[in-house]
Amino acid sequence: MHEMQHALLIIMDSRVNLRHLEHLVLLADELHFARAAERANLSQSAFSRSIAAFEESIGLRLFDRGPRSVVPTADGKLVVAHARRLLSSSTDLTRELSLLRTGDLGDVAVGAGPFTAVTLMPRALARLKHLHPSATARLEVKNTLSLLQDLQDGKLDFFVADTRDLPVSEELSIYPLGTFTGGLFCRAGHPLLSKTSLTLADLRTEYFASWHLPEKVKLRFIKLLGLSDARSFPLALECDNASALREYVLRTDVILLAPADAGRFEIGTSAMAALKVQGFVEVARKIPLVGIVAIVRMTDRTPTTATRALLDLVRREAHDMFGPAPLKRKSG
Repeated sequence: MHEMQHALLIIMDSRVNLRHLEHLVLLADELHFARAAERANLSQSAFSRSIAAFEESIGLRLFDRGPRSVVPTADGKLVVAHARRLLSSSTDLTRELSLLRTGDLGDVAVGAGPFTAVTLMPRALARLKHLHPSATARLEVKNTLSLLQDLQDGKLDFFVADTRDLPVSEELSIYPLGTFTGGLFCRAGHPLLSKTSLTLADLRTEYFASWHLPEKVKLRFIKLLGLSDARSFPLALECDNASALREYVLRTDVILLAPADAGRFEIGTSAMAALKVQGFVEVARKIPLVGIVAIVRMTDRTPTTATRALLDLVRREAHDMFGPAPLKRKSG
């Protein structure tokens, strides 16, 4: 058996002290014995003995020690990744056992992209509160790659966002909910609204605002406008906060590039109008300028009671918004 596989079997053995795993993760986070020991509420010598004892028990060196730094070895990185998952599962189990004793639903930490933060998630979270008054939730609104990092770090139970930026990975379970096409919005008094016939050519001298756009989408939009290259893309503001984008667009002549459906929700107000550009919708679908909204979870992480309840509500809201869900995206 390979040394790494042997070490992982030892880690999965129920006799392994979770405190050792906690110390391992702390050292991987801090890369400094003194800081990690302080977080563990131990003396540096006691903390060092804990790490050394764990390395000896699995027969592998997990950290290279230098005079001023600590660096995980290749084996150390793999062991730390497994340790994080085991600690997360242990926390989930403790929480679930507590909920079973009290009868409460518990809490859930969920992430959302800028679009789903003003569409799907408020409605699903409101339904959760109506159905389960004792449930509590935390919502993080970020771009997809930042949400992915939080999910992998165990800070989120799942997130709902545009998944075009996501890599295909066995560690991720991705459940598509629907698709959206890009739309264009501006302030009510924008000069372009006075034109009787608006074409794509009229947009080439304009500036745009949007939340984080995948590089492929930027290139497609540049192609749509007939611009020369990526450097000529006139992006005046990129922001992951829908309210900030709306306020910015209402105070400038910058055009907002957002999902077309956003006009039916909080982004669209009486002070903001949708730009009707000849051929935009047809060309945007052909390029395509389309986003994919999906639920993203860690494959090996068992959802809690609260998580399962919210996942079901998100799917219901997505069905009302997008219609029947597309086929599940395979992981790996």
